[in-house]
Amino acid sequence: MWSGRVLVFDIPAKGPNIVLSEELAGHQTPVTDIATEPAQGQDCVADVVTADDSGLLCVWRSGPEFKLLTRIPGFGVPCPSVQLWQGTIAAGYGNGQVRLYEASTGTLHVQIDAHARAICALDLAPEVG
Repeated sequence: MWSGRVLVFDIPAKGPNIVLSEELAGHQTPVTDIATEPAQGQDCVADVVTADDSGLLCVWRSGPEFKLLTRIPGFGVPCPSVQLWQGTIAAGYGNGQVRLYEASTGTLHVQIDAHARAICALDLAPEVG
């Protein structure tokens, strides 16, 4: 949301009873993107990442209640696109950078400075990585 909150809804398999179950408060600026990945039954695994207008990334573990695992500081440049794949976050920024982070720790692994303008969207092929 523009307020920085992420709304989590319970959606039943059948029927119209959609219920707001939780509001995640990790961001102070508008949320720009959300990426998810199935946790595949592992404990303490990051399976959701949210990005915002300041470049901040919040890494979450979903479940009956969401848990904020780590915050990856922004540097004042919006992050319009994030992807999550096997514990790695790929983030595209408004200054043309693409950064790859370790989801569980927030450690920066790679920074690519190859674009002159904003990265508006990222995608990946999860079957082949």
